[in-house]
Amino acid sequence: MKSCDENGLSIGQKIDNETASNEFERFAMACDIQSDLDEMTPEDIQSFEPLKKRIVLAIKTGQAIVDDKGELDYKLSHPGGAVDSLHFRRMRGTDLMSFDDHKERQSVKKIYSLISAMTGHPLKFISALQGIDLMTVMDLGKLFLGS
Repeated sequence: MKSCDENGLSIGQKIDNETASNEFERFAMACDIQSDLDEMTPEDIQSFEPLKKRIVLAIKTGQAIVDDKGELDYKLSHPGGAVDSLHFRRMRGTDLMSFDDHKERQSVKKIYSLISAMTGHPLKFISALQGIDLMTVMDLGKLFLGS
């Protein structure tokens, strides 16, 4: 079944930059991701903007879609087995508990664990992502951690 959002947009459909930016904002609002630049420090803005840019591009090119609940479906460029997309929902407290198994200095592993918990896919699968999939999924994880 093809995933569509409340505006009838579907994965693979290319859209303009303004619509993609609006979809990102809808995702951020639904998932409690801080996206109001007026509420950020200059350092926060400097960290946030590249993350937002990558996700907006994924939405713009049809690689990602924000569903009717404001959650994001990301279509993998390099699918792994039966998995062709990852669904990012609002973060839960149990997702953050995935950090408990990792040392303080294992920041990448913590992000992978968070993504694994949020998407329901094993850590081994998440850590095997490559290229643009890896970078986009990492940026999504960072967005949730910054909220």
